[in-house]
Parts: sequence; structure tokens; C-alpha cells
Amino acid sequence: MSIVALMAVLVIGATSLAVIVSFSWPTLDVGSPTLRVYAGRVDDFEVGQPVTFPEGRFHLVKQEDGSFIAPFWKDPHLGCTVPWRPNFRFTDPRTGESKEGWFRNPCHGETYDAYGVRVFGPSPRNLDQFPVEVVGDQVYVLAVESKLTLGASGPDQLR
Repeated sequence: MSIVALMAVLVIGATSLAVIVSFSWPTLDVGSPTLRVYAGRVDDFEVGQPVTFPEGRFHLVKQEDGSFIAPFWKDPHLGCTVPWRPNFRFTDPRTGESKEGWFRNPCHGETYDAYGVRVFGPSPRNLDQFPVEVVGDQVYVLAVESKLTLGASGPDQLR
């Protein structure tokens, strides 16, 4: 066997081994942040007014009881980014009232209220949520996809 042929076999073998190892080796959340995001102080947030954190790919919302939720900004249906649209007017099918301020998926029209509850569209559930931790008066979000809590689905999907 010539040296050129031997080199070709070795290159092909090494490449094949690298591909097999890359698919077999356990990985972390590739492509997603694995970080604890400092969001601010508790008093920095208004109830029901989402704030978007691009570095963690989430929105943070203070609830009426003072606790926080951090909806992931990807739609559970097909993964499109769902922005908060404070000026978007939509009629809430639950109440029949028209109001401004909704999460609205530009890809398929899914519409979620300020707390990530699905009110319209083909998504099977509410927006998924990252864990939120309040330490003293400081708010942190663990923006790691493997830690997401899936949004509720079905008739009991309200928060």
C-alpha cells in the first residue's frame, strides 16, 4: 500500500471516529445560555409588565402576589421567538374585552397574555418558564433550557 493510500485511510478513519464520538458524547445545552442572570431589584418591576432579557432569552414578569415568572421567549409550538408587544391590541377571548399588551408570535399568530398564558393560536400550551430565585430584594433567573418548566396545556392551562 502506498503512503498516499495509507494517509487517505487514516484521514477517513479519524474523521469517522470524530463523527461517532461527537454524536455519542454527552453534551450540555448546546447553543443555549447556561447562566444565572441578575435581573434587578424586586422594586424595579411593575406588576404585569414584562421586561425582556435578550442575554437569557426570557421575559420577566412580576405577578400580583409579588412573585416572578420568567417565560422563555420561544414558542412551544415550533420555536419561533415570541416578543412582548405592548402596543398590540387584541380581544381577549376569555373576557371579550379588547386590550393592549400581548406576547404575539409573528410566525403563526399564537397570542399569550402578560403571564405567558396562551389565549389564541395552534400552540399546545402556555409559554415554558425558567426558574426564578429572589434573594433578599435581588431577582435572578436560571436561564438554562434543561431547567425549563413546560407550560400548562389543555383546559387547565391558566396559571
